[in-house]
Amino acid sequence: MRAKLKVLVPFTDKNDRTVRYKKGDTVSFDDIERVNDLVARKVCRLEAFEAEKPEAPAADGIVIGDKSYPLAAVKVALEAIGVTVSKNAGVPAVGKAVAELTDDERAKLAETLTASEE
Repeated sequence: MRAKLKVLVPFTDKNDRTVRYKKGDTVSFDDIERVNDLVARKVCRLEAFEAEKPEAPAADGIVIGDKSYPLAAVKVALEAIGVTVSKNAGVPAVGKAVAELTDDERAKLAETLTASEE
């Protein structure tokens, strides 16, 4: 859990002396002792606590147009239209390959994917 603080008095970060916090800045720390110290010395005022965001589950599909297709199907369809991607390419690499397609190639890819669904 991180604490969000509002800086009341300018100060220098204790871990990185090149970082200066100005009055009015909003900072976040996860070290509760550090938070307590800054609030107790009236250097900062506690604004809120931020819950740790759980990592989003990895997407296993590629969005083309308004539909999402399985990664394996997109790889096969890319190969069918003449675009090669590594056999072990994941969602980011295949997504990048799809993003780099021309409009004509993207139309062929969508057509190939639609045909393979039937």
